[in-house]
Order: sequence, then C-alpha cells, then structure tokens
Amino acid sequence: MNPNPKPAPPGRSEGLRSVDTESHSVPTPGSPNTGESTEPLLPRNRKPKKHKPLLPRFAEVEKLPRWAAVAFAARCARRVLPVFQQMLPAEASDKAKIVEDAVIAVELCAATASEAISDNVYSSAVAALDFFASRNDADAANVSANAIFAALDSAKVGKAATLATCAADDATRVILLTSSHPQNLLVIRRDFERLRKLAKKHNWTDQTPVPPEMFGAMWPKTRAPKWAKETHKPRG
Repeated sequence: MNPNPKPAPPGRSEGLRSVDTESHSVPTPGSPNTGESTEPLLPRNRKPKKHKPLLPRFAEVEKLPRWAAVAFAARCARRVLPVFQQMLPAEASDKAKIVEDAVIAVELCAATASEAISDNVYSSAVAALDFFASRNDADAANVSANAIFAALDSAKVGKAATLATCAADDATRVILLTSSHPQNLLVIRRDFERLRKLAKKHNWTDQTPVPPEMFGAMWPKTRAPKWAKETHKPRG
C-alpha cells in the first residue's frame, strides 16, 4: 500500500473534466481548471446571414457599369433565345435569324463599349419580336420575346440597369415555364454575381467593354433544359 498516493490533478474527478458553472466555460483539454473562461458552452450570438434574393434587383444592377449591365441583359436574352426560335410557327421561321442577329448586335455593343446597333437591325428585330411580345401573356415564347426586347433597348435606348433588370425577370419567368429542374433558376443570379465580382476586382468603369466570354458556360452540363440543347426547329 502506498502511504503517499499521488493527488489527482486539480479539477478532475474519476476522469471527468469539471465545469466552471459561474463562468459557463469548459477548461482547455490537458490544462488545469483555473476558473477562467476559455471556451463558451453556448455559441456566441451572431447576426444571421443576409440571403440575397433569387433575382438581382434594380438596386443591385444599377451598381454595374453601363456596358456590364448591357452585357447582363444580352446574356439573359441569349439564354432564352432558343425558346423564342423553337416556338415560331413554320411560316415565321425567317424571324428567327433576324432576332438572333439582334442579340448578337447587343453582345457586340457590350463587347466594344459602343452603340453598334443600326437602325435597320433594330427596327427589323422589333417587328419580328412584335410577332409574340405581350406583357399580359404568360406564354414562354411571349416572355422570351420580352426579354430580348429589353436587351435590345438596353443598348439602343439607354436605361441599361432598368432594362437589364426587366430582361432578368423575363428570363427567369421563361425558365419557370419551361424547366423542371429547380437549380436552373440559379443561373441568372450566377451570371450577375460573376459580373459584379469582376467589375469590383478590375475596377470596371462605364467605358469598360464586356464580351460574352466573361460569363463562361451558359448552363451546367447536367442540367441544361431540353430546349437549350436542341437546334432551332420551328413548330409546324
């Protein structure tokens, strides 16, 4: 029998670590209980993360430089262009090329930081889009036409932030009407966030050109809607 047993370490009893109830702390493992607070039992109160809305709102879009906003509008139009084209009846198939040329013209405006849309291209596109466009109609072709309208006007008429916001709203409505995968709703926000971060990182101004290549792939490889994978085939 050992007459002088070694005393147990302070703050330990049968292998259990003691808890300082007054300071609401747990001693650091391997250290004696000094009574000082080292690790809170309850998590600190933190402000909840502020989640961004699914769609970028005008207050966000207006912070983009001018041609970044036009590029965003053109991206939204490009995204839903296949819907407009594939829903054209056979007798109106000539309108598909006219409208696509108009979208290309808007992309060129943003890519060169200049108003490069001729009056002829603009008026021809407006006439072709009028075939479907209607703010009161929920048909996907009509809504896609509205998105393209907004993109066209963002470069030609001005008010880029307002019209880019409209283009984003309409493009999202098209996705809601035509896509069964909920993740496809995130692509609009993804496009905007990419532009926002690039503009901040590289100090873009209202004179900075923004080519469509800035956005990367149009759709995630495994989640592109069926209509986005098909070539233009007017309905008969």
